[in-house]
Amino acid sequence: MSAGVEAVVGPFGHADLEPWRPSATDPWDRRKAAHLLRRAGFGAAPEEIDATVQLGVDWLIDVLLTPNNTPLPAYGIRVLAHGEILDLTNQVMSQRALWIWECVHGLYPLKEKMALFWHNHFSVGVNKGGAENLSIAHVNIFRRQGLGSFRDLLLEVTRDPAMLLWLDNFLNGELENGQPQINENYGRELLELYTLGPGNYAQADVVEASKCLSGWGVTAAYGSNEFVYRPQHHVAGPKYVLGRTISNGSNGTEGMRDVHDLIDTLLSQAACARFIVTKIWRAFVSDDAPNDVIDALVFRFRADGFHIRSLMSVILRSKFFFSDRAIRHLVKTPMELVVGAIRSLGRPSIQKYKLLADHIDTMGLPLHRYQTPAGLAGGFDWLDGQSVLQRANFAEQLTRKQDPYHIGANFDSLRDVWRANLRTAEEIVNFYVRYLVDDDLPSEVRGFLLEFMNRVDWERRPFVFDPDRADRKVRGLVHILMALPQYSIN
Repeated sequence: MSAGVEAVVGPFGHADLEPWRPSATDPWDRRKAAHLLRRAGFGAAPEEIDATVQLGVDWLIDVLLTPNNTPLPAYGIRVLAHGEILDLTNQVMSQRALWIWECVHGLYPLKEKMALFWHNHFSVGVNKGGAENLSIAHVNIFRRQGLGSFRDLLLEVTRDPAMLLWLDNFLNGELENGQPQINENYGRELLELYTLGPGNYAQADVVEASKCLSGWGVTAAYGSNEFVYRPQHHVAGPKYVLGRTISNGSNGTEGMRDVHDLIDTLLSQAACARFIVTKIWRAFVSDDAPNDVIDALVFRFRADGFHIRSLMSVILRSKFFFSDRAIRHLVKTPMELVVGAIRSLGRPSIQKYKLLADHIDTMGLPLHRYQTPAGLAGGFDWLDGQSVLQRANFAEQLTRKQDPYHIGANFDSLRDVWRANLRTAEEIVNFYVRYLVDDDLPSEVRGFLLEFMNRVDWERRPFVFDPDRADRKVRGLVHILMALPQYSIN
């Protein structure tokens, strides 16, 4: 533990981590509720945001942190409510579509958001060697354990067939001339990418860690969905990892204990908690990660036994989280943008969820099909020229009227117009600017939007409400707003 961590005192360790409390000058309002619902989920419709303002911040965070272990079905045929047929056994596009559907319609948004975080942290490409049928079982680990113990999560990932195949640990300990041969692929990434970070281990630690992992494999070659431990493939004898001796024998299942001890050894390193806490902070709060704030969170994370739900409770309630240092300081991932756009419009019917997965892919996030185990850096890397264009194209398809040829969206453009009694161009523009981009628009852009409302083709014709014109103008307005850079800011 670093000196900075040891010096942390008090119930929260830092003033920025004290629970935020509403006040007359800093109230719990629509902006803060929308911020919390975006960061701890994928956003919400305007009436849902307004309802959470009435119910209060503590209630909302308690609901978001509510545990739920219901898995997604990993195999077979699933028919979504609108009639789309998903083949979960054989089609990765169907598997992606089912998870997207759950993110749009499910009742546990933080569960899915944490699963998305861990899905990128423990990135896997199930297309390697034809292991496509493992993708939902893989993501179910993160949906089940994503808010639980980090130790338990590491153990489950280590025995996950998708991971064993992806990083070749199913080959670790294969016999050659009667002796198990070491494969270091998973052992190396376990240390560098999943627990300690670069520079916090030596090559000798990779070798010894890989010996601990030997014998952990799958029942057959690619496509198997069963973990198996093979004692005859386990390297016998003591292993020396990060200054600790690990030795549990190799008879029967004794050698399996080496992996449990290896994970405990990794968790005992000060670098581990700091690496994980910093990564979570940058994904959910801000790229600005002050050392003293991270020190305090590391102290609590270790004291709480590496329990992720406890860590998230502190983060989501903190003064820093609800400050201008955090609000609208991250970039939406492709999944956040697509799911959030649908949720913000009241979850209009989408006929082709498999094409939503395509949109997310072309924006740069290949769900279940990563190319490297390092995941994706995110941040402003999401906003290259190609991705920005794809985001605008998605917004155009989402706001089309009766279009069966693309995603098949059925956006009710007058839903909020009738509900909020919007009748003038100014009322309509102000409503959507408030709920879609938190009023974060330059005055000249807002002026452009008003001018758009007051034109028909190239002719200036002041907006007078009638349902047909309002329908056309709201669709265009929402498309423009969702294509703006401000909409990609979270």
